[in-house]
Amino acid sequence: MRIDVKKLKAAGVALFSSALIATGSGAAHASAGWDYVGSSEFTRWDEEIHFYTNYHLSTGGDFRTCHTSQPEGANTFTLWEYDPNGSKKVRSYSLSKGCFIFKNIGNLVDGDNNKAEFFISTNLGEGGVAFYD
Repeated sequence: MRIDVKKLKAAGVALFSSALIATGSGAAHASAGWDYVGSSEFTRWDEEIHFYTNYHLSTGGDFRTCHTSQPEGANTFTLWEYDPNGSKKVRSYSLSKGCFIFKNIGNLVDGDNNKAEFFISTNLGEGGVAFYD
């Protein structure tokens, strides 16, 4: 039996590319339906919620935060929905690095702009977050 090296190489490349997509690595992950809506660092301060970011708009559905820099180890963060009459705590999460996805948050869309305004708080005064809708 004769092995066609060109077909074997092509199959290996296809298999490797599929593995990259399945693990969320590579360019396919970056364009997997997420729209970048901005980034912010923990530069604001409030006595109750501690350090927090600027808010960024979401149309509902799912919302993703990616921590661009932060101290070593797992840290606790909280997603808030901004409201001038009092912001609402959505959910707290622990993360050592990477991204966190909030599922099915369309019920937080409100106001004249028909969008949710999200920000992140933490007790740490360093690091930043990129926001995706």
